[in-house]
Amino acid sequence: MGVPLADQIQIADLADALSPVLEFLPMAPDVLSKANDAVQELAAYFIHLAEVKRADPVDDLFMAMVHAATVDAASVIDERELVGCGDAQG
Repeated sequence: MGVPLADQIQIADLADALSPVLEFLPMAPDVLSKANDAVQELAAYFIHLAEVKRADPVDDLFMAMVHAATVDAASVIDERELVGCGDAQG
């Protein structure tokens, strides 16, 4: 996908924090808070990664997505869609 190897454990941990949300069951407030924090961290991470990829393009899936999310009016997807978050700015 294009996530640097050094960051994959961090991303996996954040993804694990989101897994209770996918179960559609009631969650304890601390679990929900951790999931919400993970969403914000993931959004910030992928926004930063997009900036890195724009500065130093490489041939990977995320770079293709970044390319589709150019900042002009002809964008295929916008920055929020790129990171998969309704409120990418926090």
